[in-house]
Amino acid sequence: MTRKVPTIIIFSLAFKPLESGAEIAVREIASRLPNFNFTIFTLKFNPAWPSEETSDNIKIIRLGRGLKETGGEGHFFKKILYGFKAARQAHALAKREPIALIWGIMAAYGGLAALLFKFRHPRVPFLLTLQEGDSENHILRRVGIFYSLWKMIFRRADYIQVISNYLADFARRHGAVCPIAVVPNGVDLEKYNSMTGRSDLPNIKTANLRRSDLQKLNIITTSRLVYKNGIDVLIRAAVELKKIRPPTSDFRLLIVGGGPEEQKLKQLAHDLKVDDKIEFLGQVSYEKIPEYLAQADIFVRPSRSEGLGSSFLEAMAAGLPIIGTPVGGIPDFLKSPDAKDARPRVDESRESRRANNDANDANGLLVKVDDPKDLAGKIRFLLKNKGLREKLGENGRKLVLENYSWDLIAQKIGVIFEKLEIRNWKLGITRLLIATGVYPPEIGGPATYTRLLEQELPKRGFPVDVLPFSIVRVWPKVIRHFIYFFKCFWRSWRSDIIYAQDPVSVGLPSMLAAKLSRRKFIIRVAGDYAWEQASQRFGVKDRIDEFQQKRYGWRTEFLRATQKFVVGKTDLVITPSKYFRELVAGWVKNPEKVKVIYNGITLDDQKLKIKDQRSRIILSAGRLVPWKGFDVLIELMKDLPEWQLVIVGDGPELNNLQLITNNLQLENNVKLLGAVSRDELLTHLKRARVFVLNTSFESFSFQIVESMNAGVPVVSTKIGNLEEIIDSGKEGILVEPNNKSQLLASIKRLDEDKSFREAVIKNARAKARRFSIGNSMDNLMNVIKSLTPK
Repeated sequence: MTRKVPTIIIFSLAFKPLESGAEIAVREIASRLPNFNFTIFTLKFNPAWPSEETSDNIKIIRLGRGLKETGGEGHFFKKILYGFKAARQAHALAKREPIALIWGIMAAYGGLAALLFKFRHPRVPFLLTLQEGDSENHILRRVGIFYSLWKMIFRRADYIQVISNYLADFARRHGAVCPIAVVPNGVDLEKYNSMTGRSDLPNIKTANLRRSDLQKLNIITTSRLVYKNGIDVLIRAAVELKKIRPPTSDFRLLIVGGGPEEQKLKQLAHDLKVDDKIEFLGQVSYEKIPEYLAQADIFVRPSRSEGLGSSFLEAMAAGLPIIGTPVGGIPDFLKSPDAKDARPRVDESRESRRANNDANDANGLLVKVDDPKDLAGKIRFLLKNKGLREKLGENGRKLVLENYSWDLIAQKIGVIFEKLEIRNWKLGITRLLIATGVYPPEIGGPATYTRLLEQELPKRGFPVDVLPFSIVRVWPKVIRHFIYFFKCFWRSWRSDIIYAQDPVSVGLPSMLAAKLSRRKFIIRVAGDYAWEQASQRFGVKDRIDEFQQKRYGWRTEFLRATQKFVVGKTDLVITPSKYFRELVAGWVKNPEKVKVIYNGITLDDQKLKIKDQRSRIILSAGRLVPWKGFDVLIELMKDLPEWQLVIVGDGPELNNLQLITNNLQLENNVKLLGAVSRDELLTHLKRARVFVLNTSFESFSFQIVESMNAGVPVVSTKIGNLEEIIDSGKEGILVEPNNKSQLLASIKRLDEDKSFREAVIKNARAKARRFSIGNSMDNLMNVIKSLTPK
């Protein structure tokens, strides 16, 4: 049976015949992907345009009756209305045929239409393309009070394609949590392959242009005449060029393009008395641009902001050296040689030779933003250095030919389409909602693990939304849990799976939200919440294994019953160790739904790669709670007067530990640092001679594995899953909890027995490789896929 060609819906405010960079990109890409059908919903700017037509494999549907003025300036509310109309029409289309994905062009009107459609069709993947060229401040001023809605466009996207690294960072700053791919716009290389050099300018000669002008060096810019493109700076640079003595090689500035600032710029040129050097050539069709570039010697655009700068790429394809500013996406392709400005008293021949030697792969020069003098210096330098112009132009053309053809760009976008289509038809997951009790900058295992999920799952095609409990912690107890439930329930509608990081504080409200919204529910159990609370608040002294067999007061039993109730309602339970799998299996009727997934750490982080240190520093880290045994470590320092103990972490025991330190007069030997950033923690790890964790309970210790990977030998305890991480005597030393003599002997052995220490470091590093992020995420992906409807 032949598979039906999938349909992709495109939402773009403007489209053919009203086209700029983004619209041209859509047309060029879609025309090269015959394996997909495209239907584009756009606004009918001109009443004379047909409401429907087909071009290549794109069906164009123009909405509305047309605007009174072509271009639609001042029609804000009609543009907003377009978003609602487009979403409604797309919804009607989705009823008639399956939709592979939706494609929103720009995070404005096209993005709004895609967002509205996504609300009604949450399982249809949403690809957002960003080509915004305005400055961030300008965009935010335009968004204004609609910022929350605008930000939701980023958060609901399943995949974002941007044309520059600048826009990738822009998307992340405003809420994007999905995978982001940098795929720039391309160039129609066929239009430039036949170019052999400068012609006689028959197409751009004006009535007042003397024949002698044809011999001048031509500076060209092809730009929309708007403030962001800095054409006023270019005109002021022309003034500076006229001032230079001896005079620069005779030049002419060709300004190709139209826009709202055209009359203002012409007046500026007249007022500054450089209109004799400047030709305003007006708006030119996209197809004619190569003819104009063929007449030029240098391309210049002193942009104040830029999403990418397709005009630069076209100039490079024409073999021109380019001059631009280091803003937006320009640094992605403009490579400048290490050449200084040419100045009147500089030995220019020497500077030229140096620039030619430094050019290598350079294709242009960078100038400061809003600096006409700097721009004039760079233009003059190129005008007087023909060899460098040719070298930069040759490099630029080579770069475009290798990286910016529309065929290559379309191929990359096609790969994104296929990823989203496969996920739509075979996987069916759009987003995970992670409910977590702690979240950075808070510290602790769940916080570290949640940040890991937030960073890694989107790379594997699973967008992540995080709901930290900290956002409701300002409310009184019980009330905060109700508020958290409502927030979780609201967010669950744009998720497919809810993944809770503890069984009570966030587990109970997120479980109820999942059941009401009929979402799959996973819970990660990395501890016994009832035992932890009983140990901290209700005076329970028993260890976690003993706790499982006994009964306590009503508050403890209430927490235990709540925990078992929540865990029993899950679709899957994840534990970070085999030890905990056996423990949690006793809480549920079906032990088969309890899966082990070890936590993962960043094993290739260069911040962890350190040399063996001689500093006698003991590092310990973790939440300051009674079962971590920090008080025993502090007391141990009386027998280690030449050592220093550094404890990193915060928690209810902080004041008590500080009091113990003061009473033992160990202020110079013990440092309680409180909560610190991960980078600061790694700095302390670099200085440590040994890492010690004297814990009576542990589900999985990130700090232990990071220490092993970093080459810092570990002393810890024979409890929980630590024996799964460390083979005592081979990859570290395990002792009985709170056993001072064993702790002391272990520290001294690792300090004094060089061969043993080196063997432990080597073995521990090898063992740590098992706990990579890749292994952890791959196992989690398999679990997630097992919940996906077939």
